[in-house]
Amino acid sequence: MDKLYVLSRELRRLPEGTLYLKQGPRYTAFVQYTPVKDVARSSGPASNTASSGVERNINRNMDLVYLLARKKYLSLYIPVLKGCDRSELDRLLTKYAKAGLDISRITLTPMQYKWIHDKYPMNPFRPEDKKYASISGVKTRSKSEREILNQYELLGIPTRYEMALEVDLSSLLPELEKYTAAFRNGKGLFHYSSGMCFWNVPPELSWMNMRGSIWRSFDPRTGTVIIYPDYSTLTCDNKIIYHEHEGVASNPLYRCTASDRVFVLRETGTVSAENLITTFECDLTSSGQLKKTLETRVLPRV
Repeated sequence: MDKLYVLSRELRRLPEGTLYLKQGPRYTAFVQYTPVKDVARSSGPASNTASSGVERNINRNMDLVYLLARKKYLSLYIPVLKGCDRSELDRLLTKYAKAGLDISRITLTPMQYKWIHDKYPMNPFRPEDKKYASISGVKTRSKSEREILNQYELLGIPTRYEMALEVDLSSLLPELEKYTAAFRNGKGLFHYSSGMCFWNVPPELSWMNMRGSIWRSFDPRTGTVIIYPDYSTLTCDNKIIYHEHEGVASNPLYRCTASDRVFVLRETGTVSAENLITTFECDLTSSGQLKKTLETRVLPRV
């Protein structure tokens, strides 16, 4: 869905009135100004009545403060999307930041804001390897992964690191039921060792004859596997963009596992060229390449 359409629809549904900030030496008052024609539809006692409308102090209703701040933000951001200058928008965000407001709650949709702050299932494999903290404190497995996550955060893109994704492999396993009983009896197709190895694989399942941590979570009873893409981003229309970083491409086992993930994601239709980004170490060493990729592939949809 077009970003401009999604945001314009959200703007129309936000509460009546305009947010004003009245700042003193020791306090900031958040005031909702409602024009006369909208007063009858508003609620709560008026703190001041002007000839053209009503002002109300809403310091005790921070949910309304953020909704009105979001409304003002969108009224300036939508013209920016159409090509207008963004200097007024930047001044507004600076003013809100000085007033102590959470800027991400203003610039993200309510669903994105909730999504980024909710807990989610992360990759439990070797947590001791997560030594490199991003700007927001999320621990990653390498300096390169931290650099990428930092770039997401600096651009204000709602992103989760190594979020669990359940993928249905039934379309790749047309004869799954034939092997389920053998698995339950500890015989036949599946054998655990150094991840999960597949052996005695029939020709139609030859693509499974690989090694790698991806297969530790394979459940032959349901035909699903849990994959942990490096980065997952929620767009403004609630779609997910996945990002895989091929960091140690010189390591054969790593390369096999990484290609496994991308293969399964693509062959099951989970991702396409539209919602999968792949980067390599050279993208980090090339000046501005990573930022350019995120600004062109991700930011326009956030």
